[in-house]
Amino acid sequence: MVSGEVFVRWRSIASMNRTARVAIVFGLVGVAVAVALMISSADISMSLLLTLWPTSIFGFGFNGPTFSPLGLLIGTIELGGNFFLYALVGFLLASAWKFVWRRS
Repeated sequence: MVSGEVFVRWRSIASMNRTARVAIVFGLVGVAVAVALMISSADISMSLLLTLWPTSIFGFGFNGPTFSPLGLLIGTIELGGNFFLYALVGFLLASAWKFVWRRS
């Protein structure tokens, strides 16, 4: 090992426990939902939009240019927040499922 080098061992998804895998899958579904709503041209009701993509509220007042640092930051917050919220729901559902079936 060369001094000064740091080797980080990354855990693969296969070696993670089931609850973490479910949370990651739910988070990716959340990002896919947000991307699908971004690229869809259909008129979607505001309540449905905020139900499926609640973090989109951060971008409601932004009408800036196509690409700007602020637009990039807002998009990152929207997608990352949706990933986090969906992952949290997946984690809670997987934990509840695990709790219920281990008790019986």
